[in-house]
Amino acid sequence: MKKEHFLDRLNVLRKDAFASFNYDQVPDEFEKNESIPIECFKHGTFYQKPIGHLYGGKCPSVFNLFLSSLHDIEI
Repeated sequence: MKKEHFLDRLNVLRKDAFASFNYDQVPDEFEKNESIPIECFKHGTFYQKPIGHLYGGKCPSVFNLFLSSLHDIEI
């Protein structure tokens, strides 16, 4: 997959992602099943498969904070 195609798809599926993530480290070409570097503006670089990120994958640190907050909710 070409970086340009990935970023075009990201712009269609997740326009909000550009406010939270930097994609400068993504290689110009990569395999669809290859984890790529994505920089979270708050927590730094993490690796994720392109398809996962295109369809809502988040920074692992942000996701872990979300899961932790669920434990604080009383039922």
